[in-house]
Amino acid sequence: MSFSNFLEKELAVPVRVISAASTPHVLEAARKAMLGYALNDIYEEVKAAAPFYVRGPLWEEEAADQDMLAIVTACFTGKGSALALKHILETYLQLDERMWRIIPIQMSDVEEARQTLSNVAKHFRIVCVVSHLCLDERIPHFSLEEVLSLRAMKEIQALADVEEIHLHMARELSGHLRHLSPARAIPAIRTVLAAISRELGLESDGRDMVGLVFHLCCLLDRLLSGEKTNSGRGAVVACGHEEGPLYRTVKEGLFPLEQQYGVCIDEDELCHIVHFFRSLQGKRDG
Repeated sequence: MSFSNFLEKELAVPVRVISAASTPHVLEAARKAMLGYALNDIYEEVKAAAPFYVRGPLWEEEAADQDMLAIVTACFTGKGSALALKHILETYLQLDERMWRIIPIQMSDVEEARQTLSNVAKHFRIVCVVSHLCLDERIPHFSLEEVLSLRAMKEIQALADVEEIHLHMARELSGHLRHLSPARAIPAIRTVLAAISRELGLESDGRDMVGLVFHLCCLLDRLLSGEKTNSGRGAVVACGHEEGPLYRTVKEGLFPLEQQYGVCIDEDELCHIVHFFRSLQGKRDG
């Protein structure tokens, strides 16, 4: 049971959740509530005002039902063009056939294409879309020209590799974690880490975060079991003072994850995560 469902059940009040909400979002929600807006209206307007990077991937809400990855090719000129793009991707990308589908769709208009994309996302984790137009800002988009010229292949391959790693991770951890679903936890963790990275001005290719995603999955599972995670090593008790804004950004950024699972990440673990992001800043500035 999610934390929001728990609140609804215990308090008998409706609850809506916005990932990685910031102080401005809270203030705007409070203002609209005072003006008498309905909960769903507040939720939709505040969610729409959230920065792009804090929104989850298109497939996040249905993550538990998606154990396959997909690249969608879409063309206005007919399904034959989308099939040709599919063939090019199959030729130049190295994909595990057990995990992937390249799905060609024909677009008669943009709205129809977006609806088809939404339907595909109910069953697949869409990694990117190749089309004339960007159909959804939450999904990486590549133009036909970038694919036909092969310029996009390196970037698409990098995206594919990262997604395969996380899918492998979810499948392996499902047999080891006792208190949470990796298929649901991994997208939530990645969304939070992406928000922190963007707040810090870090551009990550996803590979940097793999180890931390794995660590946080295991950490959340231990916290949900009631196990104490503080190692007693006194992991830089003063890290909050030493790191200043970095410490606050990481602490605030992890709060949605703590809220979602009803846990508290202790200072020892928090400081290790702070130092992880500090090392990424060092790589950027080095």
